[in-house]
Amino acid sequence: MSGEKRISSRTAIRGLKWFIALSIAGLLLNFLLTSVTESIRYLTRLNPSFFIVALALNMLDWLLGGTRILVLATQVFPRIEFKACIKANLSNVFLGAVTPAQTGGGAAQIYMLYKNGMPFAEATVASIISFLGSISFLIICAIYLIFFGHVPAMNPSLLLLSRVTLLVFSAVILLFTVAVVKPQTFEKATKRFLSVIPVLKKLRESRKLQAFFDSVKKYQDIMRIYVSKGKLALLATFVLSSVTYLNKFFIAYIVLKGMGLDVPFIQTIFIQMILFLIFYFSPTPGASGVAELSSARLMGQIIPKASQAVFTMLWRTFTLYVGVAVGGVIMLRHLLAQDSSPKV
Repeated sequence: MSGEKRISSRTAIRGLKWFIALSIAGLLLNFLLTSVTESIRYLTRLNPSFFIVALALNMLDWLLGGTRILVLATQVFPRIEFKACIKANLSNVFLGAVTPAQTGGGAAQIYMLYKNGMPFAEATVASIISFLGSISFLIICAIYLIFFGHVPAMNPSLLLLSRVTLLVFSAVILLFTVAVVKPQTFEKATKRFLSVIPVLKKLRESRKLQAFFDSVKKYQDIMRIYVSKGKLALLATFVLSSVTYLNKFFIAYIVLKGMGLDVPFIQTIFIQMILFLIFYFSPTPGASGVAELSSARLMGQIIPKASQAVFTMLWRTFTLYVGVAVGGVIMLRHLLAQDSSPKV
């Protein structure tokens, strides 16, 4: 498997250290910017029953992600097990969190599916479609925020971010569609684009680029299966992606209720949309640091300042930290075994 060589336990552990360090720094800065006494008061008022619900929603997130992978994977590899899809999803959560801009998440998902018997090409196509399901929903969020996002947090810079997100994600879907439907056209257009930019001319005839184009042609045959026989699977992928993100947004509302805060539901959901759009552009592992600070800043539009640090800590715990911990155990066990196995 060519993708396997790009994942090592050393890289993952180094990314995990950065993720932990930046997350702690962001959380500490939030507490320092608020009244520690007031923050402690909010901690003592927590309603445990709400956090049981938040944990249950977190686990539902894992099940939804695993189900989405299962729906796609079984179209081209019926023997895949649901347990393997859950592991692939959690591995995605972990490696996405410990790599800049979540770049390692897809590779981790492909790796885990491959380790559970799924052919590499089929695992790659299923993972790409899963990713497209996510960005399709985020495109809808960006459109909604641009035209209907009447919340205090929607200042001009965030409106610009929503527009940029809409443009970038739409371009990704367009490029993928052209690559699948017309791979020859995609290859010619890419080479023409590279020849126009002097610093990229050398890439035009590189072996790696040609190998990429060959892969695109190979993946086209697999995509035909989805287009001809798996239309319901594609629809289910979008629905599951949408429900997954709405579930993440709802966790924030449950955390706020557990803190005893009476907040407007719609504005909470709007701000969650903005935050998740921000995360896709974050260069830090898992948006660590950026997420903690931006959450406090934006949620501060609707919650008391003294509650921001506590909310951010709990919100990140139930939307990411727990998943990273569980996914890390699963993924690192495989990577450490891989690194210690004899090289052939």
